[in-house]
Amino acid sequence: NLYLDLIPIRTPIRIAETLLTVNHTGPEEYAKFYSKVVSPLDKIFGPSQYLPAIEDAGRWANLPICPRPKAEQQQRTIVDDSSSMEKVGRKPPYQLVACTWASASYTRRGDAIRLSDSVDRLREWILFHLMVGVSHVYVYDNSDLGNSIEPSELWKVTQEFPSEQVTYHRWPCKICNNNRPANSNPGERSSQYAAEASCRERYGPLTEWMTFLDIDEYLVPMQQTDNMGYDWRPILNDMEQKNVTILQFRSSRARPIVHQMEELEDQSTCIDPSGKKRNDRFPNTDRCLGHRKSETFLETYNCEYIRSPKPDRFDRARKQIYRTSHVWSHFVHYATVTSDYAETYSEFQKRYPGKKYIASAHGAAWEKRYPNIFADELATGVLIHARGVLPHESRRRSVECTLNSMFMCMLGYPCEDSVEFVDELHQKNVFANPDG
Repeated sequence: NLYLDLIPIRTPIRIAETLLTVNHTGPEEYAKFYSKVVSPLDKIFGPSQYLPAIEDAGRWANLPICPRPKAEQQQRTIVDDSSSMEKVGRKPPYQLVACTWASASYTRRGDAIRLSDSVDRLREWILFHLMVGVSHVYVYDNSDLGNSIEPSELWKVTQEFPSEQVTYHRWPCKICNNNRPANSNPGERSSQYAAEASCRERYGPLTEWMTFLDIDEYLVPMQQTDNMGYDWRPILNDMEQKNVTILQFRSSRARPIVHQMEELEDQSTCIDPSGKKRNDRFPNTDRCLGHRKSETFLETYNCEYIRSPKPDRFDRARKQIYRTSHVWSHFVHYATVTSDYAETYSEFQKRYPGKKYIASAHGAAWEKRYPNIFADELATGVLIHARGVLPHESRRRSVECTLNSMFMCMLGYPCEDSVEFVDELHQKNVFANPDG
């Protein structure tokens, strides 16, 4: 089954004044710009140079090259009818869906060692999110199968779930590079970006809310329901009542709880593949640790080194649950095109006759109309980034993970609630439980 999507990657937001007419900006903003121009640009370039409406912008998606399978044909019929749903006030069939892009084996950003825990991670990730109220999961599989006709290991995982809950897409597009963000040539995961764009474009009409996560990221609801469970659905109902369009979550890398780990039988993996000599003036006295197979990843990798609520500096790597009726395009951490950004002056006048047009989509007035908020981590929900720790990162824990150590500890030692947390000191290894 083959489809073709033509989706622009990292295209700039449409803000160039030279491409805007008075119908886009309104007479006040239009006059401000053209008062600085010697000759109106439409006389220079002609009237055909203006940007079209977004629905006429030439984006093609879901071009069926081969016939659709029956299950997706039924689902696709709902997508095709989504515009009529909105007209008659019907809600989409799903309240919240989650999309993910994963590979059977992978390397972390900037690392050389290849990991192969995706099968177990994906199974757990799907189970957890279905358990807390996600209606449907869409898996984009980036595994490199070469010329093999055998199905991917991740495909086998998705077949453990009903098709009404999980949809699988083979997505073997290569990434450009996997460097860290601070590298002079930062990571470029075009395959992941296109997968997210495809999921929003293809399945956005099926759901009220959508999120795009990695399989080591867990959205954990903190609000208990009447039946003593934890579920995103009543939380999103509350957000809808408050007219919230984007619910945001700050992200930090959690540490694995040391007593949830075990010594590896094969200690040959306890080597830094980069060849870096970290703290080599101290002997390697510790045997390397790994994730204990009897524990879930979420049970193990949930020791935050910053006590909630996280400070504002963790905004950068945020993840979001967003209303698809409001967010028309999304890029990893941010909404790039929203209904308010795309609303022109003439469209505003039709919807709100007699009201003053708000030119800036970053002002307080826009925030009041289309609020997006950070979730209360203690009362609403929290993002747990359960990123793995490599074996060699545990080999000097007896030196690095001690009180007043000068080194960074990559393992988690749970801190009792009675211990006072001071953010300015969190890198100095000075916090201790009453027992020392």
